[in-house]
Amino acid sequence: MFKLKRIHIFPMCMLFVFALIVGLSITKHAHASWKNELKILRIGVLHNHPIAENEKSIAEFSNFYTSQLGLEVEVIRFKSLGSLMDAHGSARVQYAIHSARSYATMDEICSCLHAIARPVSDKGSNGFRSVLVIRDEKKTDYANGKKLRIGFSRKNSMSGWVIPSRAIENGDIAESNFLELGSVEDVVSAYESGNIDGYFGWVPTSKLDKAVSSEKVFGEIYNSRLQATDASMVVWWSNIIHHGPHVVHRSLPDELTDELTDLLLNVNSRSPEVLDIIEPYFSGGFERANPGDYNAISTALNLSSISVPAIIDGKLRSTLR
Repeated sequence: MFKLKRIHIFPMCMLFVFALIVGLSITKHAHASWKNELKILRIGVLHNHPIAENEKSIAEFSNFYTSQLGLEVEVIRFKSLGSLMDAHGSARVQYAIHSARSYATMDEICSCLHAIARPVSDKGSNGFRSVLVIRDEKKTDYANGKKLRIGFSRKNSMSGWVIPSRAIENGDIAESNFLELGSVEDVVSAYESGNIDGYFGWVPTSKLDKAVSSEKVFGEIYNSRLQATDASMVVWWSNIIHHGPHVVHRSLPDELTDELTDLLLNVNSRSPEVLDIIEPYFSGGFERANPGDYNAISTALNLSSISVPAIIDGKLRSTLR
């Protein structure tokens, strides 16, 4: 006859519980260990960012992050993006709010930074495209390579000239008479009066976009004037340029990076009043930043040609302001 073996359930259960307790203890100890080691999180922002506007806004921001992370926070203000980039790359600050251009530059010369989240507007816009808009009646002339009168605001405008000029160099935009007019208002006025055949502008982008429309140019701010002119069409558009991200130094513990990412992705639902300080111009909260999000601006600006010494000796500081 077969004999049934007696299984001692109680000792096995106790062993499982013991292992669970030990595991939780180790996890808790590791969590406490990196917090004790780090002690303070230094966050870098530009001096003109709303966070750095006054001592009250700095205190509100710092207190919120401290309450969420259980870690002392110090906000450090920088006078230029160049100085912020230098401090972040060398880990003198471990977290910073970058422009799309400054992060893309750092990503090309330093693998030490990691974008964790990027802001979204209240209408769901996660960035913009630079566009070339021309009158419908000029599309044949443009297609045949005839030079048109194309207006833009200023040469330091990212959407108005910096990105389009790269496309012109690459042959993606036909040669024309490009006219610097001074401001977006001047561009709109010149188009209204018929003094230009087209212009460079920008359109907001979102996950829901299916087409690039001239009706969205300049965020629809000038629609009543632009749509009252001759019918227009978009004949060229750039890849998406995402809004500037929140970025951490890779030396931070993974656990803290995860906590910071979670904080940003949920701040709109948990503490919407704080969002007015963190990103007052983007009240839609945050999206997770993904690898390659800023490749488009890197390519458009040929950032791969930038050397590390160019950052160190400050040559980029004037162009990144």
